[in-house]
Amino acid sequence: MRNYRYTLILSFLAMVFGCTKEQPEAIERLFGEPIPFSVSVEAGSMTRASFDGSAIDSGNYAFATGDKLYVSDAEGNISGILDITSGIGTGTASFDGELTPVVGFTPTAETDLIITLVGASQSSFFPITDGRVTGAPSYPSTISASTSTEDMVQNYSHFTANVKYGVRSYTLHQQTVFLNFRLDLLASSITDSPSTVDVKIKSADGNTTLRTVSGVTVGGNASIASLQFTTIFPAGTSLQGAQIVVDNGSGIHCTPDFAADLTLEANKYYAVARTNVEPFTVEAPSGGNGITITLKYENLQYRMFTNGDWTDWEDCPASIVISAGDKINLRGKGTSYYNNDNSHPLFTIADNYTANIYGDIMSLMCDANWDRTFTVGTRAFSQTFKGVRVNIPADKELLLSAVNLGSSCYEGMFMGCTSLKKTPVLPATSSAASCYKSMFEGCTALATPPSTIPFATIANSACNRMFFGCTSLTSSPEFSSSLSEVGESGCSEMFSGCTKLKDPPSSLPAGTLRFKAYYKMFWSCSKLESIPDFPCTPGMEYDLAAGTSAENNQQNGLCYQMFYKCDALISLEGKQLFNSVTPLKLGCFNDMFSTCANLTTVPANFLPATDLAPSCYRGMFQSCKKLTRAPDLLAETLVSHCYRFMFNTCTSLVYIKCYSTSPGSADFTTNWVQNAKNTSDCEFHRRAGVTWPSGNNGIPGNWKNIEDVVQ
Repeated sequence: MRNYRYTLILSFLAMVFGCTKEQPEAIERLFGEPIPFSVSVEAGSMTRASFDGSAIDSGNYAFATGDKLYVSDAEGNISGILDITSGIGTGTASFDGELTPVVGFTPTAETDLIITLVGASQSSFFPITDGRVTGAPSYPSTISASTSTEDMVQNYSHFTANVKYGVRSYTLHQQTVFLNFRLDLLASSITDSPSTVDVKIKSADGNTTLRTVSGVTVGGNASIASLQFTTIFPAGTSLQGAQIVVDNGSGIHCTPDFAADLTLEANKYYAVARTNVEPFTVEAPSGGNGITITLKYENLQYRMFTNGDWTDWEDCPASIVISAGDKINLRGKGTSYYNNDNSHPLFTIADNYTANIYGDIMSLMCDANWDRTFTVGTRAFSQTFKGVRVNIPADKELLLSAVNLGSSCYEGMFMGCTSLKKTPVLPATSSAASCYKSMFEGCTALATPPSTIPFATIANSACNRMFFGCTSLTSSPEFSSSLSEVGESGCSEMFSGCTKLKDPPSSLPAGTLRFKAYYKMFWSCSKLESIPDFPCTPGMEYDLAAGTSAENNQQNGLCYQMFYKCDALISLEGKQLFNSVTPLKLGCFNDMFSTCANLTTVPANFLPATDLAPSCYRGMFQSCKKLTRAPDLLAETLVSHCYRFMFNTCTSLVYIKCYSTSPGSADFTTNWVQNAKNTSDCEFHRRAGVTWPSGNNGIPGNWKNIEDVVQ
């Protein structure tokens, strides 16, 4: 209970100093008896607001232990603090306490009161004088991105209500505005690929930092980095022209800025989407003659230059002229672009001129706020640029930002684009059937492939003929070290006919290989100087698929003609095909190195398998005319046609070592050394007591026949 007293400061001053009638009177208020006061309140749900993005869900406030309601009128005639008594953990709670009026003031049912909720963790943010909240909270200028939206609502809410004394049940109104951001940025614009960055909201002139969000996670993919975070501002804050700056050392400015007339409204939260990624763009190279394009898919919009107005394509002339150095942007119009029937490319270019293309192709999938779910459907961009003279400038990127791929989504996308010199970045880590099939087939000028194909599994035909006939390609993308499975025809003919390819992927790590997984993968890559590493972890049994039999001619085996006619291939030193515990399958390595004209050295341990399958090594080194020594043949048991034609026409071969416990025959070693070198300096090493026939199905007649093989 308060003491009741009047203190007459004026009388005291008069006694000590003397006084005049002009001097003011200062009186400390006296307080009357406290009045018990109980109320029920609810934290009203925030309403949604949105600009440049769709609305999002957010958490609502849950009352907590230690929450207090500060109650007063505007003049300070009555005030008090109420403690929570029930409703903890919910959105509705009861509070109980006392209100104390000044002497001489009696509240009525119509007395206006101001209610402010101060949470247990919020007292340090609010200005509180004599038990009254005297202003808005002062929240931190820097907020950690690790704070969830729900925690921000809990910790940084500013709930108030203007009520009548006679009403004891109210809805509180949120005075803190929550902004949920999504920034989609060119991954290449964030230097050094950091895992986190700070994001600053700055004044329009850039001189004042209004709020900093620290430690924002850099997500997304190799094409587009996505930053998602939440921050707060008081209601009524004007963000007129405010800037969004990603502080990664270079200060990426995420235009466009906030609207010139934006003032944040109470009881709302906002979804904010910003990007520095340009929509899909067609540009006429500077210094040229300009280009004329005719769009073959009408349900799109275009704009001339970046800041022009969007126009429906059907409202424009049949063709559009783009002057040298100028460009147009393209986007969807209400519905997605899909080239489902492969009937035509997206556009054609008159007079065989070349157009530059770049930006995010996903803008074709929908309108103003194009798809940021990174999902693309079946055949969506199949043959989109087939046969069209397009190129991606060296200083630009064409973004295929989808990471969730549909079957055949990019099949034949650039097929026959003879002017294409580099590829888009391919960020997807999950493949779909035929997703990259023939994607760059026949791109004869293509010299720069993507750095990686980061699939964890390669679906059926996913990379089939992907770079087929790319005759300017000298290096290949790497596969992910986590690649575990290659599906049926997954990489078949992937680099076939790449006649300048020197450097293959360093590794083919998948341990599960389906039918024709590597069929003709490097067929006729005449400049190839090495082969990738195959998995060979000791004791690990790998899963190899079988081919199908057609009169013992397994031309559809797992690795059929994988390195056929790779004439620059000289040595396989340091390489090994799987391991001793992996059972081989029908035709798996059939003709694998056939006609490699300069292959000289194959290490003794190159073929560790002991569990053979029909035709597994059929014709494997056939016509390798410089091969001098065969790899050791460790299997004790031979099976149908396992070594058929294996060293046929190896005219420099001088050494074979075979561990078989049975001799060669027409069933196992049909013509395996036919046309091979047949001189006395050649050696055949075999088990003692195993008598091999002489001739094409056994040991050439002039070879030394040496019994020295032991298991």
